Amino acid sequence: MKHAGRGFCPGASEQQQGISNKVQAVTHLLLAPCTLLLAIRAGVSALLTSGREQLSLVDCVSFELMRQLGIRTAFTFDRHFEEQGFTCLPG
Repeated sequence: MKHAGRGFCPGASEQQQGISNKVQAVTHLLLAPCTLLLAIRAGVSALLTSGREQLSLVDCVSFELMRQLGIRTAFTFDRHFEEQGFTCLPG
């Protein structure tokens, strides 16, 4: 079977291939609980060292998971994601 990038969808468009790659990444996350535990630990550490009252633990863990999974775009209205360098939709 041919590979295009990391996905396994022969003949798929670039956008479909990107979605396939993200699904594959989430599957790896579900199969590797230690990834989540490491993201939680890093998120707690980031929250404690940030000194920002309005930043939440959920935000910090989300940032860490997204970085680990290579996700650069988030569907959110939360400005903290943009401050962390992510692309936010709707923009």
